[in-house]
Amino acid sequence: MSEVKAASLINALQVFREIDSSLTIDQLIVLLTLSKEGPLRSVDLKQKLNISHHEYADIVEPLYNGHTIRKKSNASFIEAGPYADDPRQRVIFVNDDGKKAVETALEG
Repeated sequence: MSEVKAASLINALQVFREIDSSLTIDQLIVLLTLSKEGPLRSVDLKQKLNISHHEYADIVEPLYNGHTIRKKSNASFIEAGPYADDPRQRVIFVNDDGKKAVETALEG
């Protein structure tokens, strides 16, 4: 990773932590990925980021509703909706609060 990209990620993470101090760099990467390439099915997001089901629970689930059994947070940056080709499947996307947070982080 170039120094410029690393510095940009660090700056974005600092802005995100001002919004919610519990956010991690992995969660920032999820939000940035979904902002750029989403909506994505959870299986596609796991594959794209090369994360396991367990890592998904730790990283992505807190972004839905702010907490899981493992971690509490005030975050609510993503939502799930029906997949166009198969309504039985769900896609994950950045909600309005998440979009504002990403825009603020990228400006900072």
